Order: sequence, then structure tokens, then C-alpha cells
Amino acid sequence: MENKVCLGLLILLLLLVASIRSKFSLIPFERDEGIYGYIGKLILEGKVPYKDFYEQKFPGLFYFYGVMVWLFGDTVDGLHRGFMYLNLVTIVLIYFASARLFSPVPGIIAAITYAFVS
Repeated sequence: MENKVCLGLLILLLLLVASIRSKFSLIPFERDEGIYGYIGKLILEGKVPYKDFYEQKFPGLFYFYGVMVWLFGDTVDGLHRGFMYLNLVTIVLIYFASARLFSPVPGIIAAITYAFVS
């Protein structure tokens, strides 16, 4: 019974997070997000980090944004949608990891905490 209640709460949490985050999908990027999206696009065009462009962050971030641009497009809406999906997947993974380590109740508490912090 505890499992079913926690899974129901997880689904409710995912719907709530998706509902809230989808309302922000057309808000323009802040300075850093826009740069990372552009650098991700440059990576897809074959540019080499620290040779063709320079940023102080580690190159894994550029490649990650490149994957997001490749999957969801280089528009503000596409990247916001991609990061919303990433957030939802992370919430589910945190729930199942915590539920497996402890029990479903700490799992849902961890998932809710992450959802509100992120």
C-alpha cells in the first residue's frame, strides 16, 4: 500500500513540476544559459573548445549543451523543454534510488525536496 501511495505522489509531483516549468518555457535565457546554448551549437558545427572559442568552464558542459541542442533544437523553448525533461527524469531516478536504499517514504521525500530545490 505504501508503494502505491508513494508512486501516486510521484506521478502527482511530476505533473506539478511539468505544469510549473512549462509556463516558463518562453522566458529568455540569462547570460550564462544563452552562452552555453550557443557554445553547444558551435560544438555541433565541429568547433573545438579552447581553440575556436574560450570559456572558463570545463568542456563537458559544452558537450552536454551540444547534446541538448541536438535533441531539442537551439531555441529558447526547445532548451527549456529539454531541461524540463531532464529534471523530470532526475526526480524519478532520485525517487527510485532512495526508495531502494531506504523505503518509498524517504524516496518520495527526497524526490519532493529535489523537485522544489531545482
